[in-house]
Amino acid sequence: MAGRLVGANTTRPPRAVTRAAYRGPGSNFSQGQNQGQNAPGRIILPGQRAPPSSPGRLIVPGEEQQAQNVVDDSVAPPRKMFRPPPGFMDEAGPDDSSIDMTVEQMLAKLKGGSELWHKLARYFPKLAVEGFDAVVLEEMTGLTKANQNVMSVAANVYASVAKSKDSEEVLDFFDNEGGQYLLYELRFLSGEPRVSAARYIARNNLSQEEALELARAIKEHIRRQGKKEGFSSDPEDCLAYKHYRTAIEVRSRETKVKSIEKGLAVALSPTAVAALEKLMEEAMKTEKKRGSIGALPVVKLMKEEVGFRPIPVVGQFHEVSEEDLAACPFVRQTGAFGTFTTSADQDTRWVVVPRWEALLSASKPFALEFKNVNAIPAAAAASLGQSAEKRRKLKGSAMVFADRDVGEMDYECFYVVNKADGYFDILQGHPELSGVVARVIMIVRPPDEELVYDSLGGLEI
Repeated sequence: MAGRLVGANTTRPPRAVTRAAYRGPGSNFSQGQNQGQNAPGRIILPGQRAPPSSPGRLIVPGEEQQAQNVVDDSVAPPRKMFRPPPGFMDEAGPDDSSIDMTVEQMLAKLKGGSELWHKLARYFPKLAVEGFDAVVLEEMTGLTKANQNVMSVAANVYASVAKSKDSEEVLDFFDNEGGQYLLYELRFLSGEPRVSAARYIARNNLSQEEALELARAIKEHIRRQGKKEGFSSDPEDCLAYKHYRTAIEVRSRETKVKSIEKGLAVALSPTAVAALEKLMEEAMKTEKKRGSIGALPVVKLMKEEVGFRPIPVVGQFHEVSEEDLAACPFVRQTGAFGTFTTSADQDTRWVVVPRWEALLSASKPFALEFKNVNAIPAAAAASLGQSAEKRRKLKGSAMVFADRDVGEMDYECFYVVNKADGYFDILQGHPELSGVVARVIMIVRPPDEELVYDSLGGLEI
């Protein structure tokens, strides 16, 4: 046998030897067992016949092996050369070769902001070489990492715009504080689109949000090839094209018309204006075909929403006479909506309350007003057994609901009694009670917050 496997003390063969040993089909690992010579390996391509293989041998760990060149340059396909993306040469950052300052001087300028923002951005690469990363600079100068990133990116955009012709006036606009945020939105543009966008921003004094909208519009114009639809590469036409696409994609006629109007307001070329006007005509024709048919909301009422009981309000308890009660109107409710009719004129006031079972059983209900619920003896007596806090809260206006249909005397009920002096009182039923004009149903108090209805039906709290 040519060799034997060694025990646990055997060292692992080098990585190169292992790769050469298991290279692939058609390659000879090492010297043949019978021939004693090396046979160069090669890659087997589809359609080619494999050369006769040589018998392999066992690789013994620790044995010196010679790596084989298995790739045949004559049959290997040529490699494609790397191509940089468009505008790659325009991405060169600001020139920092003229900086002749110490680290302390650069840090002092960054901390004090004593230069224009794009000049301060030149110090970041220099300080990075000295070991000052963004976190350290934030602690030493107060500039957050986000601001450092904005300044660095905007400085690259600034440098690319500076290479264009007649850029002094444009650059003067971006020298002002806040110019870095405007240029930062143009980071995804390159070449002439970036320069034209910067000029448009400076000429129209756009905000950061408007600059972002412009950059997105130009990017969309390039991606969708807006020139084929009549929109030039000018920033005005790019914005108009954005509104044009929005008008095409939306279904709402109102939104469509508004988008077309926005596009017409900024469109520059005649072809862009013509495309927008044609789209407006199509929107108007579609509206004429549809006609004036609208959609009305249909709402199904809940039982609780129509469940009310109108009660006539006769007046203040101590000012009402028996004649007033006799003239009190009554209501009759009919239909699924609970519509009601009255036998009184429009001077009678009404109150609407829920359809409580006690009120539904009353045939001729009415209401009497009290300025203070404590003036009702029955209510004051009922509060004697309650806590001091509840007695304190028992105050304010109230209404007493009663029924003119007295029926049989019930000693557990209270009644509205006409006294000898002509005023009313509320007394509990007993055998000798006389002058009864109505049976008290309940006392109702308003919510915690007083609700006052004005003459137009509006609610005031």
